Amino acid sequence: MWQRSTLAQRVALLLRVCFFSIFPGSLAYCVAITNTLQSIFLDQIGMTPPPRWITSGVIIGLMILAGTFGRKFLISVIKVLSYPLVIILLGIALYLIPQWSLSALSLSNLSSPIDLVQIIYTAVPMLVFTFCFIAAVSTMSNIYRDTYGKDAIAKTERVIGYSTILLVVFVMFFVFSCVLSLTSEQLQEAQARNVSILSYLSTTLESPLLFFLGPIIALFAISSSFIAYFLAYREGLKGVLKPIVPERVLGADEKKIDVLLGLGIFLICWVTATLNPSILDIISTFSAPFLAIIMFLLPAYAFLRVPSLRQYAGDPSNIFLWIVGLLTVSALFFGLA
Repeated sequence: MWQRSTLAQRVALLLRVCFFSIFPGSLAYCVAITNTLQSIFLDQIGMTPPPRWITSGVIIGLMILAGTFGRKFLISVIKVLSYPLVIILLGIALYLIPQWSLSALSLSNLSSPIDLVQIIYTAVPMLVFTFCFIAAVSTMSNIYRDTYGKDAIAKTERVIGYSTILLVVFVMFFVFSCVLSLTSEQLQEAQARNVSILSYLSTTLESPLLFFLGPIIALFAISSSFIAYFLAYREGLKGVLKPIVPERVLGADEKKIDVLLGLGIFLICWVTATLNPSILDIISTFSAPFLAIIMFLLPAYAFLRVPSLRQYAGDPSNIFLWIVGLLTVSALFFGLA
């Protein structure tokens, strides 16, 4: 019993620490939405954008206020708009098919084998980050537990199962459609501008529809993702603070704690968005490696260490967890080298 309790405490502590991996994702979204707004001012509206510190402060402040005081309303809105968003993005992916070209996938663009390694170390963390929805699941689980009670687990598993299939099929098709519509030089330019692919396509392709629709969709997608990450990170931060200062967390008003944590998160996000670091660097170097620890390496390790799970240790899926997890975590050292 003591060993089981000690192991549970260690795992709980490790999960709380690893939960900080969600925060770099929030920072990436802060930079992305600031750059999207700056691009809208410059390209769609045709005016000089405000200073970054103003743009980032206003939009991040509004998102955190919405996440702090209107969580249930926001989730209802996002739920209603999710299906139209998927349909619109699918329409854009189909619309781009006539623009497809294989030039961006040509290996002739690589000057050395090191370039291929660089692509792998960029692509794998991006895939891990893209297909990670633990932030949304955290918030969804809390709401489902309050709404469905004892049926919450079955309801959550069913939603996650359908969402995973939809996410893999839809996201991969949309990504490939966007990549095949651009040359390797254009992809490098988009990376240098540090903007979303929709923002770049809206100013690159001669399409009035994409010119106006692309940035709006990007704003909604990025803001909804940021709010999901913000809510999950805030709950994780409460879990970290409870054993450290239990008298301050357990005895304080819940809304007051949310406001104070929201203020702290706002300041960090505001400074980061103003500095405008590379979004891909944030994801590949900071966010994805720690997400891989939670989603891949911890489960794989549990299969080896926990007696009741040891039957899965030799399963091919567990080997996949080790390979992807270690490859993604090694990107951390590759990016810092």
